Amino acid sequence: MQRTNGGDWRAQRRQRIAQQQQDRTRARMETEEEGARGQAVRPRRSHLDRIPVVLIGWAILAAWWAAGGRYTIDGTPLLLNEIARFFHLSARLGAITEPAWYLRLCWLPIAMSIIERRNRPRSGLAWNISTVYTIGIWAIVAGADFGSTWLAITHPDPDAWPIALQVAQIAPLALLLTAATTFAPEIGFVALWRYLRS
Repeated sequence: MQRTNGGDWRAQRRQRIAQQQQDRTRARMETEEEGARGQAVRPRRSHLDRIPVVLIGWAILAAWWAAGGRYTIDGTPLLLNEIARFFHLSARLGAITEPAWYLRLCWLPIAMSIIERRNRPRSGLAWNISTVYTIGIWAIVAGADFGSTWLAITHPDPDAWPIALQVAQIAPLALLLTAATTFAPEIGFVALWRYLRS
């Protein structure tokens, strides 16, 4: 009788252990499935979470781009004067002071940004004569944008903000601000768009 009871006890123990192992395996599989489902739906939820960040980022970049556009307009007469000086021409353009001229010339920074973005050098280009001309035009436009912004930053108005006057006196800082203002807003717009869609 004791042997029978002992055998039953061992059989029940083996059965209980097997049941516990099955329960653990089932729970682990359910946890993995839930994790896989969570990973599958997480990007969809994150898109909504990213919209406020992207909109605020675009607003900041738009204001930065508008400031760069003003630098481009302000610096264009200075750049043309430097070109005229190179060719020993006596004609000089005055500084832009009337607000109406900013409205008349607002197309200039827009056109430059489109050319700089659409025709930039990138990998995978088929090199031919048209590609060389396209990159050449891009280099001229980007150089003109950079040069006009540099001249505007390094030649601020006498009544400009004190920080603008200080930046104009520090060449490395002015160079860094010129490069960032010329290229960073467009790069930021595209980067935020890709972040929103990823």
